[in-house]
Amino acid sequence: LEAIEGGDLLTLGGLEKWTLRDQLLFAHIEGKSLESVLERFRVAGALPRGEIGNEEAQSLISTLPSPPAPFFEANAKINRVLRFTLRHPEQPAVVWNVEGQLRSGWYQSAASGTAHFYSASKRGLKHELLLCVDALALCASYEAETERAPKRIELHFQKTTKKETTPIIELPSPAQARAQLESLLPVYSLARQLPLPFWPDTAKAILDSLGSTAQPTIEAIGEALNAGLIRWSEGSYGSGSDSDLSATRYAFRGCSNPLLWKPDSSSVHGLPAEGLPLAWRLFVFFTDWKRNAGLR
Repeated sequence: LEAIEGGDLLTLGGLEKWTLRDQLLFAHIEGKSLESVLERFRVAGALPRGEIGNEEAQSLISTLPSPPAPFFEANAKINRVLRFTLRHPEQPAVVWNVEGQLRSGWYQSAASGTAHFYSASKRGLKHELLLCVDALALCASYEAETERAPKRIELHFQKTTKKETTPIIELPSPAQARAQLESLLPVYSLARQLPLPFWPDTAKAILDSLGSTAQPTIEAIGEALNAGLIRWSEGSYGSGSDSDLSATRYAFRGCSNPLLWKPDSSSVHGLPAEGLPLAWRLFVFFTDWKRNAGLR
């Protein structure tokens, strides 16, 4: 590493890289000068000096999603406040009032039926599910002005390969989007009562094990859950395991394999594949829900 004044060495950790890449990203898609942003980083001491800093800067830039053409204007940011109500499909008297704003990164050009989300993070199951919920919430908020509702969402993540495709969410009508969100409420209510063994890293291991199998056999389900258990127990390179989370240790103390846990069926409503482990039932539910919600 290159020595800088005072004999100190300067390297960037994962969080520092993400923060700088995030700022570069929004300058990138709004047509601002990346060099001016990098110069600000250098003056602030946020980048290493000399050749090391130049190489780090180019590395950050190389992972940015491709910019739109033309660039987004500042007024293309979606700052809409979302306000609507949801009704529990099994308990119509239960009403949920939703109010809030989308996270940063949402854009939509005037008169365009396509909205865009840009992120400095890598694509992953957790991000897709959260953004699918965000996209449906955005769509549902237009129920009183359906002609202005976006028709599709394009998701733009950090580049990791040259052949990556852009995930697209084809949106339903605002009323259908609200119904999709309402279909999640039974599972959300269940999550507040039971410790559900469903974690993004673990779920990804299950998904990777299944591949493209539409109707897996009992043996394939067992193998997929075992792959999930390995990831749940050991984690992946560079990250801790789901089993080490404090909430997990508390919820599953004394349980050697929570992915095979079958709670009393009377306490679990609204999930498919009755009789199979809860982890699998949740996995099937979210996979089907994501497909029905329009995420490909």
